[in-house]
Amino acid sequence: MRKIGLILGMLLLFVGCSQVSEPQAQETPNQETETVDSDALDTSNLNILDASTMFSDDDKDTSFDATTALSLDVGSLTNASSVNGVTISDDFITIQQAGTYVLSGTTTRSVKVDVSESEKVHLVFNGVTINANNFAALYIYEADEVKLTIASNSVNTLTNTGGFSEDGDVNVDAVIFSRQDLILNGDGSLSVNATDGNGITGKDDLKLYGTLVNVTATNHGIEANDSVRIGSSTVVVNAGRDAIQADNTEDVTKGYVYVETSNLSLNAGNDGIQASSVLQIQSGDFKIVTFNGVDSSVDESLDESYKGLKADGIVFLGNGTYDINTADDAIHSGMDVIIDAGTYSIKTLDDGIHADETIQLNRPVITILESYEGLEAKVVEIDGGTISISASDDGINASDGTTTSGAPGQMGNANSDLLIQINGGLVSVNAGGDGIDSNGNIEVTGGEVYISTDGSGGDVGVDYDGTASITGGIIVSTGSQGMAQNFTTATQGSILYGASSTIAQGSQIKVSDQEGNGLIDTVAAGDFNSILISSPDFAQNDTLTLSLGSNETTITLTTLITSSGNGNQGGRPGGRR
Repeated sequence: MRKIGLILGMLLLFVGCSQVSEPQAQETPNQETETVDSDALDTSNLNILDASTMFSDDDKDTSFDATTALSLDVGSLTNASSVNGVTISDDFITIQQAGTYVLSGTTTRSVKVDVSESEKVHLVFNGVTINANNFAALYIYEADEVKLTIASNSVNTLTNTGGFSEDGDVNVDAVIFSRQDLILNGDGSLSVNATDGNGITGKDDLKLYGTLVNVTATNHGIEANDSVRIGSSTVVVNAGRDAIQADNTEDVTKGYVYVETSNLSLNAGNDGIQASSVLQIQSGDFKIVTFNGVDSSVDESLDESYKGLKADGIVFLGNGTYDINTADDAIHSGMDVIIDAGTYSIKTLDDGIHADETIQLNRPVITILESYEGLEAKVVEIDGGTISISASDDGINASDGTTTSGAPGQMGNANSDLLIQINGGLVSVNAGGDGIDSNGNIEVTGGEVYISTDGSGGDVGVDYDGTASITGGIIVSTGSQGMAQNFTTATQGSILYGASSTIAQGSQIKVSDQEGNGLIDTVAAGDFNSILISSPDFAQNDTLTLSLGSNETTITLTTLITSSGNGNQGGRPGGRR
């Protein structure tokens, strides 16, 4: 199969952080602004980001020379004030020279930075309140770079009222609006309130490091064209549209979101985090709600997106905790989803994890409490971790969205590029549809897999249109008898057994050898009348005792792939022999 090209050793060490605050209930989103659609760009050659390049030492540096910095009490300034490098008008306090400016006080004037494109400005907010009317509270018009430091122990609030006015040909639409690179750092607090438009917008790179930011916005919370990078920060966003967004329609290598060692609480009318290229999370703690989560009533005619973590390119997720409650896919990629580590609690009205190409799970702990389908991609590869899935339809599905599947146990339009591969880990599936369903092939090489399906509609634990092989690991799969399938190839014993009556949920499932040694011992998660069971401890010509509740039967593996018991069990190849 196609393996995703990764060098995980290049990534930073994963570091967790504290729990996030509870997001607020979400109102119906404002439908005036379209969500991002960057389908025109080819993301197929994207790879994970180099974490070592995301923040420079200067990005993290909050220090400044107090002897040369200019201190401004913005509330005391008048049109007649004379300040070197600063002009004051009815509506603006405009900084026109490079340097460091320490701002305090309260004003209704907007703070504007307009210096040479080769010059840098360092702003320090030390207790600033700006209530701007019809414009941005902080407007970065021209500079090489602006750093905004939130002074320790300071409380700062920026608000706009009455919408936004254009500045010539510039569509200013955020409380903090920057046409240039913008860095926010410092461990004071910054609150941004957008009664209209966005909270923070950067037209180039937008970086937050070591800071506390709380954004409430009618439209997007935090957005940038080239990148949004968040490190060692606490960020709370309540947004009518996307909470965090990076979108670039011209350069596929831009438009990415990167997060490390941060604490994010996101409540979004649309997507929680959306990137037009890569979404990469090294570590952190996340609480994400989109729309009203699984309690949402979604009008599908609006063609809106309510996903939790979403990217057109790769989604890479590392260590940390993720609490995701969405009205759409919880985790979604137009390319690959790579979950290296972390603990996940997911509730969704759609897919728990969806990738157009590949899902790769390395060593996470994932609990999908509610979903339509748990995992869906062309290729689903589970290499380790603990995966628990509850789904109203299929638990794990390998599909390209176009392949027509046959009924369970019947050859459909099999696609050999579609694959579910389980190499390790502990996988538990409770599904209203099929447990694992591949429109192509299934390979089990290791791990432990426990599947329970409803079975009332003929759904089965293992369903495939191509081939299914087992060369290692344990599988115990219960479901409906009518169309159940065994493996097509095996290097260990595999038994498909049809019971003469329904076995009740909670019944003990045991397999023992002739000496009475227990080989399998588990409990049925639901009612069933068919079971597929395989273990490396099952060898050809073994005689085993299968106990289902109080019922016992003896089965001899005259072949490695054996079917026994009552009823018509598919026949490809798991029918009776």
